[in-house]
Amino acid sequence: MKRFFKAATIVLFTSVLLTACGGDDSSSTPASIIAKWTPTKTIIAANGGRITTNYTGNEAGCDKDYIEFTAANAFNNVVFFKDATNTCTAAPADPSTYTLTENVLVITGDIYGGTYEVTRLTNKELRIETEETNAGVTTTTTRFFTKVVE
Repeated sequence: MKRFFKAATIVLFTSVLLTACGGDDSSSTPASIIAKWTPTKTIIAANGGRITTNYTGNEAGCDKDYIEFTAANAFNNVVFFKDATNTCTAAPADPSTYTLTENVLVITGDIYGGTYEVTRLTNKELRIETEETNAGVTTTTTRFFTKVVE
């Protein structure tokens, strides 16, 4: 009987530890795409292979580039560069918009223009994916972003 209580206590303790760990991803506030998101990496998969590329677009000494989804359905791709006076400046962006219906994200304009599936949206992470078939080869591109903490 003593062994049973000891085993039950260990199982209970372990289950509490496993379910208690986590970030704010399980908070009662649903995650929203309306925010600024820093690109982190892209994975391109085709024919059973995959290539992972970390985002390297940030110019040294400048703020991190980001994308932004606004409440007014504007989409902003903000890229920083150093101007002639060595000052970090945001490059002018093309006016772009987005719509999000359930997990289908459509971005018009910009280099991100296209239709995506939102495969992960938490209070910390955004993951969008698109598929394209050319010459019988289907390529899946997954883009990863982390939320900008302001």
